[in-house]
Amino acid sequence: MEFFGWHYYTVSSTVLAFNRCLHICAPDMGKVLFSRKGTMYWIIGCFLYSGLWFILLASPYGEFTYNPDIFTWEFSGEYNQTVKHIDQLQNWVNFTPTCICYAIILGAVVYKRMKYTAAASEAMSSREKRLFILLAISGLYPVAFDQYWHYLNNLLHTKLGLRQDFAFAWAEFMWIIQTGLNPFLYLSLNQTIREKVWSLRFLSSSKTRVTPLISIKNATNHGQENVIRPEV
Repeated sequence: MEFFGWHYYTVSSTVLAFNRCLHICAPDMGKVLFSRKGTMYWIIGCFLYSGLWFILLASPYGEFTYNPDIFTWEFSGEYNQTVKHIDQLQNWVNFTPTCICYAIILGAVVYKRMKYTAAASEAMSSREKRLFILLAISGLYPVAFDQYWHYLNNLLHTKLGLRQDFAFAWAEFMWIIQTGLNPFLYLSLNQTIREKVWSLRFLSSSKTRVTPLISIKNATNHGQENVIRPEV
């Protein structure tokens, strides 16, 4: 299941980069490809793609197990090297369009800043800049992590002088950072989400107590008298 989540994350990051690229460069096409129905198809496609990897790694042909000797996960099973090469290939297929899309987004933002007036450009640039930083980090960080993890054994045999225990411990640390990166980025750079979280008022004072009132009819010699008393 862990690898299912990883592959869903990588392919959805590619789809998100494509979505933002269309939103900035070709908004009309973006509305068509990422309509409500179209977005559902994209999400289903990401799940199906991740499901194929889940089936593959659940089979005897390609296992993914933790090796305590090197402090990280590795491919095992009968065809472990073949599965590893396929995984490397699919990562490049995912990450290459992601990098291209973010390069196009950056170029579009710079172009718009040069095209519009200084005042309008500054406001637009600030908003687009935060969005670009958020999506670029969340999309490109997996690239660095994945390539470091795949080529770690090769790096250990270079002249960099990497210690094996520290090198694999750093790979585990990068995996932990990967898990909590997106919430930190969205809270730091997305003002709308930050305001909504703040509106939850986790640290607010105690809630105001509302006391309902009930009406009681008391019988008197001249009729009925309504008395309002608080409900206990």
